[in-house]
Amino acid sequence: MSMEDMQATMGRMIESSMRAFGAPELVTARASACPHQMYADLMATSPVRDLGDGYYSLLTMNDILFATRHPDIEQGSKYLGSDRPAIPLGLDGELHRQYRRLLDPIFTAKQMAPLATKVRELANSIIDTFITKGTVNVYEMWCEPLPSTIFLSIMGLPLSDLEDFIHFKNLTLSSGDFGMTPEQRMASRMEAAMWMHAYFDNALTEREGEAHVRDDVIGLLQSAEVDGHKLSRQDVQDILGLFMIAGLDTVSASLACFLSHFARTPRNVKRSWPTAHCYGRRSRSSCVSNRQW
Repeated sequence: MSMEDMQATMGRMIESSMRAFGAPELVTARASACPHQMYADLMATSPVRDLGDGYYSLLTMNDILFATRHPDIEQGSKYLGSDRPAIPLGLDGELHRQYRRLLDPIFTAKQMAPLATKVRELANSIIDTFITKGTVNVYEMWCEPLPSTIFLSIMGLPLSDLEDFIHFKNLTLSSGDFGMTPEQRMASRMEAAMWMHAYFDNALTEREGEAHVRDDVIGLLQSAEVDGHKLSRQDVQDILGLFMIAGLDTVSASLACFLSHFARTPRNVKRSWPTAHCYGRRSRSSCVSNRQW
C-alpha cells in the first residue's frame, strides 16, 4: 500500500470513529467522570452500528470476538501512521498467529508477576511526590505518568524520555478531538507516527553496536524469531509502536475510572476519602480530594 492510500484509509477510519461518538450527548458523556452508563446504553440499544464507508462499530464481546476471529473482516485501525500493517493487530490468518506465538509468552501472567513489586513501589514513589498537597489532579500526576514509566522501564528505555512519551500519546489521541478538522486530526496522527518511528529507530541504532543483547523487551524482540527467521528492524519498530499505542492511554483511563469510582463510593474503599470532586477530560476522569491518600 502506498503512503497516499494508507493516509486515505486512515482518514476514513478517523471520520468513522468521529461518527461513532460524535453526537452531542455522547460527547458530553465521554467527557464526564462516569462514561460507563453511556456505553452500557449503547450496547443495549445499538450493539452494531453502520458508520458508513464500510466501517461498523461493535460493542458486545460476542460480536467483537466473532470479528477478530474472521480474517475476512478487516481491523479498522490496521494502519497506525505507517504504510505497513501494525503487528500483530493489522495481520490476519497464519501470519497473525505466527507473531502471536512470539509475542504472547512475553506478557503472560507468569512473566509479569515478578514486576508486581516494582510496579507497586513505582506507584507509591509517584504518590510521594504530591502526597503532602491538599489538592491534586490525580490524572495528570499519577494516572498518566505511571503506565508510561512502567513501559519505559520494561522496554529498557531511558526514564528521562517520559515527557516525550506523554507528548507522543497526546499527539496520537488528539486525532479524536471533536474540535479538530479532519485535516488537523490527520496531521496530528502523522506527526505522532513520524516521532514514534524516529524514536525507536534511534533506540535500535544505539543497541546495534553493543556486544550483548540487553535483558528487556526490546532485547527479546531483537533476538526473537518468527518461523525460523529473525525479526527485521521494521518488524521490531512496528511491534513497539503498537505496544505504545495500545498500552499507554488505555491504562491511564482505566486507573482514572477506578479512582473516580472509589471517590464517589467511599464505602467500598478501606481508606475512604471523605470528600472528593471528580471531573473528566476527553473521557479520562480525574479526581481531586482534600485528604491525603
